[in-house]
Amino acid sequence: MTELDNINDVFTQNKFRGMVLVLDGLLGGGKTTLARLLTQTEKHINFSISATTRPKREGEVDGLNYHFMTKEEFLQKKEEGYFLETTERLGNYYGTPKQQVEDALANGEDIIFDIDYVGTRELKKQMGEDVISVFLVPPSYEVLKQRLWDRGSETEESFKVRMKQNAEYLKLWEEYDYIFINDTLQDTLRRLQQILRAERLKRHRQPWLEPFVTNFTAEFED
Repeated sequence: MTELDNINDVFTQNKFRGMVLVLDGLLGGGKTTLARLLTQTEKHINFSISATTRPKREGEVDGLNYHFMTKEEFLQKKEEGYFLETTERLGNYYGTPKQQVEDALANGEDIIFDIDYVGTRELKKQMGEDVISVFLVPPSYEVLKQRLWDRGSETEESFKVRMKQNAEYLKLWEEYDYIFINDTLQDTLRRLQQILRAERLKRHRQPWLEPFVTNFTAEFED
């Protein structure tokens, strides 16, 4: 066995700690599409499954689309520290179960979050270096406008509101670890894949390294 074989053997026989990948950015920036592409092209990466108090819609499955709860149950669990982050929209609560994420990371699974800056701040506060955040922007103002219109879901009034929100949101870009100009989906997907590979090699995501180095060091003392 060559030295390179030995190195590869060490890496393949040991488990890496997973990471939380936050994809955020401007409305119309392509984050939802890219998140879906990542789950289709990468092994061991899945969407976070949130808990919610909103009513279940036709075709939705508890534990697959959401963890459905009553408001009373949700608020009780929030008091107990059950969630990593929570938010309220249109009178309904949403939150990320903490243990679900921790179990996935310990098992070498990566979790994608499609959340806003408030949720991102809370995740970083709770999970520190487990969190990698990426902010996506289109290549130009004109492209952003076109992408929003092409979704076919905006009225003239809602379009103005979305663009005003984007103007405010862009001011937050420096809070993120990476910022990508999403010119084409394939180029941006490739950059995201490169981030995943590089981040997995960081020391704190290789929990087997400490005992490995300790045992290696002991060989010099014999």
